[in-house]
Amino acid sequence: MGENYGQGTIQRTLKDDGDDFLNTALRKWKFNSKYNRNLKLFSALFLFFLTFGIIFIVYYFKIVEYKKRYDDYCQLNDQTCKFQLKIDQNMEQPIFFYYEIDNFYQTHRKFYQSKDVLQLRGEVRSISQLSDCEPYVTNKQMGKKTSITGKELIQDEAANPCGLIAKTYFNDTYKLYKIVDGQKNPLKIDIDENDIAWDVDKNYNYKLNTNQDSMWLNVTNEHFMVWMRTSGMGRFKKLWGRIKQNLEVGDYIIEVQNNYDVKVFNGQKSFIMTTTSAFGQKNPVLIVAYFSGAFVCLVSLIEEREQERVYYYQDMLKKKVLIQKHKLQLFQILVGVDYKQKIVEINNKKIKLYIWDTAGQEKYRPLVYSYFQNTQAAILILVGNKCDLEYEEPDENILNEYQKKYNISFLITPPFFTVYTQFEEGVLPVAVTLLGNSLNSNVFGVQVNVMLGVLEQIYLFQNIGRFLSF
Repeated sequence: MGENYGQGTIQRTLKDDGDDFLNTALRKWKFNSKYNRNLKLFSALFLFFLTFGIIFIVYYFKIVEYKKRYDDYCQLNDQTCKFQLKIDQNMEQPIFFYYEIDNFYQTHRKFYQSKDVLQLRGEVRSISQLSDCEPYVTNKQMGKKTSITGKELIQDEAANPCGLIAKTYFNDTYKLYKIVDGQKNPLKIDIDENDIAWDVDKNYNYKLNTNQDSMWLNVTNEHFMVWMRTSGMGRFKKLWGRIKQNLEVGDYIIEVQNNYDVKVFNGQKSFIMTTTSAFGQKNPVLIVAYFSGAFVCLVSLIEEREQERVYYYQDMLKKKVLIQKHKLQLFQILVGVDYKQKIVEINNKKIKLYIWDTAGQEKYRPLVYSYFQNTQAAILILVGNKCDLEYEEPDENILNEYQKKYNISFLITPPFFTVYTQFEEGVLPVAVTLLGNSLNSNVFGVQVNVMLGVLEQIYLFQNIGRFLSF
């Protein structure tokens, strides 16, 4: 037969020799290793997230980036517009040139599916085979009249390429100039528009049709390939080219061929020139994510450390209680209902105690009334074995209501002694004093907090009938 004390930290086998049991039990007493393991894990994760968060933020501020919104500056009827850009930090090559569009959701199912993959790979497709492109299948529906060879397109024939993605293809262009001797002689800076698409797109996914007279757009244009790679957010940027030379501090001119209308979807468009770092471009989300991870690990580390402190503190108290119980011969071999008699003398009065231990298996009402004949008082002890769990702690408001309902006075005691000590030295003398003084209250209660993962509430009932109906 075995008994568990305190979350399984010790298990004993009853033996005739108590000293042998105690020595064996104490040798087998082991601390719970999960706290040490968790502390190491959270410490490592905290250092990992914090270190990389600091590295990311250092590289973040090394990146030079310039962004300019121009849809509110350039009008569509102007077609070409120019504006001046002042660069106040040197930019080292390679410099990436992006366009950014806001409030355009390319991941909408109807938009994302509106293309024909086989047609983009160069196969000749009939109108009946282009159901994925609905409702933009023919040249008329696409609003296209001239092919890439300059010939007029037949309006009722299949458009190549078809679909909503191709119809909304972004077609603004950009040129960059540096002002050297005043605006009369600006120096053109090349923006390389090659190698901006994925290799798999250039080599496999996009091919020219054998009948190029039927194509209104060259699908091997890398700008088109980049556009066809739909983005996951409503605000996105796509690579337009690279500047393969350093840009020094000075004044520059951006010339925009303004072809793309963003007003139809209440959007915005901008261009971005940026350098990169070993970790890519500016990405504040990544920095926030890593510092958030570090914060979560730090909070978990503090909580785990506090739980470890409480656990070891409780565990040491449990060890002390084990020794006390062995010394006082308080170990019981009976599991279930137990019954003891004890006579104690307090204030020159001998009091005979009948002690019932129901182990939570019995009710009070079925007990025969004869057991309580000539009894002057009853003490009720309620034990909750899960009070060490925060969500099992008794609500003080509920206890107060309970106190008012049954006219009970609570006495809070320190958590450093056994229930035996509390009862003999604290509860019983107070109870006898109250009975001797014949207080008007029907019930007296003592709440004993013991650091054994146990909450014990002791109630003294002067009215036995009231006790039986409790």
